[in-house]
Amino acid sequence: MPMTLKRRAGRLLVWFKRSVWSDLFPNSTVTLFFLTMAVMLWTLDTREAEQLKGDLSRDSLWAEQSAQRRLDDDRQHLIELARAIGGGEVDEAEFRRRSAVWLANMPEMAAIAYAGADGRVRHLQPMGVEPFRPGVALPQRSADTFGKVRDSGRLAYSVAYPTESGEWFVELHVPVRDGDAFAGTVIGVFGAQRLVRRLPPAWLAEKYQLELVDAHGRTLARNAQRRQLMSYSETVSLPGTGLSIRVRPVQAVAGPARKLQLGLIVGLTLLTLLSLVSLNRHIRRRIDAESERDRVYRLSQDLLAVVDDDTSIVEVNPAFERVLGYPPGTLEGRSFLDFLPDAEKARVRDGFAALLAGTWQDHYVETPVIAAGGETRHIAWALSPLPERNRVYLSGRDITVEKRALEDLLRESAFRKAMEDSLSVGIRAMDRAGRITYVNQSFCTITGFSEEELVGQLPPYPFWLKGDAGERNRISLTQTLAGDAPKDVFESRFRRKNGQEFYAQMLISPLIDADGAHSGWVAALTDVTREHEAEERYKEQMEKLQATSRLVTLGEMASTLAHELNQPLSAIANYQNGCIERIRQGKATPEALLPVMEKVTAQAERAGMVVRRIREFVKQSAPDRRACQLAEVIDATLAIAEIEAKRHGARIDVALPEQLPDLHIDPILIEQVLLNLIKNGIESMREQELTERVLSLGAHLSSNKRVTVSIADRGHGVPADQKERLFEAFFTTKSDGTGLGLGICRSIVEFHQGQIWVEDREGGGSIFSFTLPVVPT
Repeated sequence: MPMTLKRRAGRLLVWFKRSVWSDLFPNSTVTLFFLTMAVMLWTLDTREAEQLKGDLSRDSLWAEQSAQRRLDDDRQHLIELARAIGGGEVDEAEFRRRSAVWLANMPEMAAIAYAGADGRVRHLQPMGVEPFRPGVALPQRSADTFGKVRDSGRLAYSVAYPTESGEWFVELHVPVRDGDAFAGTVIGVFGAQRLVRRLPPAWLAEKYQLELVDAHGRTLARNAQRRQLMSYSETVSLPGTGLSIRVRPVQAVAGPARKLQLGLIVGLTLLTLLSLVSLNRHIRRRIDAESERDRVYRLSQDLLAVVDDDTSIVEVNPAFERVLGYPPGTLEGRSFLDFLPDAEKARVRDGFAALLAGTWQDHYVETPVIAAGGETRHIAWALSPLPERNRVYLSGRDITVEKRALEDLLRESAFRKAMEDSLSVGIRAMDRAGRITYVNQSFCTITGFSEEELVGQLPPYPFWLKGDAGERNRISLTQTLAGDAPKDVFESRFRRKNGQEFYAQMLISPLIDADGAHSGWVAALTDVTREHEAEERYKEQMEKLQATSRLVTLGEMASTLAHELNQPLSAIANYQNGCIERIRQGKATPEALLPVMEKVTAQAERAGMVVRRIREFVKQSAPDRRACQLAEVIDATLAIAEIEAKRHGARIDVALPEQLPDLHIDPILIEQVLLNLIKNGIESMREQELTERVLSLGAHLSSNKRVTVSIADRGHGVPADQKERLFEAFFTTKSDGTGLGLGICRSIVEFHQGQIWVEDREGGGSIFSFTLPVVPT
């Protein structure tokens, strides 16, 4: 018979045994016995309660009279003390002596104080009673009662109030008069706990539960009675105070015989009742437990099975059959090893034996299991040995999906790591505190530091330089951690582990985790040392090329410059020959020679100026940008350009605004640009009539940061298909040109963060324009 049918038959048998009459008779008998005992005990308790009520009324009346006498004595003492203070018979020492004696005899009073007419405490016994302080004004709650007594002239009790320690107090204020004048109050401070313990007689406190309550029904204090309270009470009023003492009787201590009687009755009743209840509950629990166990067993998504010591399956739950794909009822009696690969059978068999023998401590194992369709499922088993029955309880969870996902994740992680390690770009990740959390192999290769040396590092990082470069890196990192990371690539210098410096470009992006939260920053580092060195070499070559271009320009103008220099030199020779001839003829007088020598000097200065301009123009030097006036640069350029213009019969017209801001430029480089454009413009007008050979040079302020310079000629112009390539290196429209001039002009203008372009001039010719930066304000 299958196991499920056996369990159902057992439950049906138990239900039949638990008939209605078998439960009703013992339960009814016990219930009747219990009711009889309860009626007897109720009768005895009712009689005792009536007696206690009578005693409570008499005792409460006696306690009320006793409490009134004690309070009257307290009031009388305070009145006498107030009269003595008003008559000047009591100083502070006498006040404290009398108060100490009275407080010793009347323990319900916690302290006695005297407050003057100004409401400040003058005398206090004992010292340090909260909330009074000698010389300090009464607290607000005491000041209210003080004002009432001052206005009415009669003694008054204060409202009960708690202190910081949690104890409740009430004050009695007695007016003090110096003749007819109000001189303050004598204050008796009653503690609520003291009133409830000391005011009623001691025998009353032993017999009853006493509670001091105010007019609002709040319990201010009670005695230490611990016995069971009765449900009725009497009230002892304390006239004038607004307080009363609630007296509640407590259950009397039963005698030995009564206790034995009650104990036997209650014990027997409870024992019988508990036996029946326990039996019923035990049966119900077993039935419920078996039902719940079967329900959990059936509904559990885990694979549950019971296996004998010979590995044969005794029982499985539906999930075991469903996950492995076998029909219900087909697995009992088969060996558990039948569902395992051959490589796992020996290990699992030996593990079962060791588990039942108590020598195998590992109760968790993971095995592949062959399903009905031949598919392999991965199951994580929890093994619970049952040595007394030579069985093992198995609880398994299908982890096939998790295992495959883990394998896919490991493959993806390996692929991503291989891909990251193959990149030439260094990758570095850091958290929001700046701590490095990840670096790839390329980052380690670039910096020379290993992953162990970098991960976990906080700034300053070991690959940072010291000095200004390191400070710039620190400032950049601080801005990044503050959320102001650079949007574009920025370049900086770093240091490799071997001390070698290198240039790198870095692009920083926020790092977002799987939950969409900003968890840090990731930086891509590119080593641009070679590019930086190539750029430096390019700059050096450009400087050399610019100097060469200036020499080429002067070479093209060599005949013109030679002619320009030959004129002053010829004049100097003629003037010198004339002077020599006059000296030979004896006609040389200072008055005759002085004008001639002045002309010689002028011609020499003319030749020297030409040579100096040429020397400044062709000298090779590093770019030197400084504040310059455009007019000065144009004047220096025209000293050479006008020589070329005269040779070609051209005229240069300069039209500049009266005021232009200073330019931030290298004057020699800008002279080179101007000279090239002027020379090209003059050469383009060689076919024009002499009257048309006019070159216009002008400038204007195009913005608050830029000045635009324009050179307009009346030449043949530039074809449209050549304008785009006109400024390319080595592109020329001349048969004997080198193609360097305009390309170098563009590089010089772009070095000054400017632009250069060409456009057609209305009426024929071309206009070459370029922009130059203004000195920042």
